[in-house]
Amino acid sequence: MHRFAAANVAAFPSQKERRHGKRFPYPAIVRVERQKGAGIDISTTGVAVLLPEPLPVGRIVVVALAGGADLRSRARVVRVAPTRHGVIVGLQFVD
Repeated sequence: MHRFAAANVAAFPSQKERRHGKRFPYPAIVRVERQKGAGIDISTTGVAVLLPEPLPVGRIVVVALAGGADLRSRARVVRVAPTRHGVIVGLQFVD
């Protein structure tokens, strides 16, 4: 189970694990379209983000990851799970 320390939420706790890449904690600011959220975890294939508003599954979005320089990628929304802290959105990189 993956946790975001600041909000203490699990990333998709009730769903069967379908991710193949090793996940690493990613407690950084992530921008998805016009929303700013908190990163939960990241891998070579995607990222989980806690956002204030949901996004439709299947939508292709632009993701900006924090770092020395902003890193941008296109990603597909693959999962959405409401929590009391916001909405956990699972994004799969498509670039």
